[in-house]
Amino acid sequence: MDIMSISMTEQCSVNLAALTDQNAYDANKTFKIYYQDQTCSYQICYIYDFDSEDYGRYDYQQMNFSSQEEFNDWIQYPTKKNLIHSDDQIKYGDRFVTLQTCRPWHSEQRIILLCKQKEKEMN
Repeated sequence: MDIMSISMTEQCSVNLAALTDQNAYDANKTFKIYYQDQTCSYQICYIYDFDSEDYGRYDYQQMNFSSQEEFNDWIQYPTKKNLIHSDDQIKYGDRFVTLQTCRPWHSEQRIILLCKQKEKEMN
């Protein structure tokens, strides 16, 4: 599925790294991804730092889980490292996307956003 565009808010676009600030997050916690045949709405649930020492210990790109227990073990990492307060969480069986960006001035560090799908509309 090809992504056509991503819109953070109707008013503005925002640098993903800026969302580590709670006020910036609160103003931009939802976004839409426009695909060719559908539009999906998401809410950002977790924002956390991922450092070079985390490689090999945690796979932030994992999307498939063989059991609820495996998912629960996986979601503990972003829950513990979350930099923002969110009213929502990702639970086993939820559809979600992972966004990443480099930390300014630290190309080996990543800021990871885990975002829960809220709605899906056919275009």
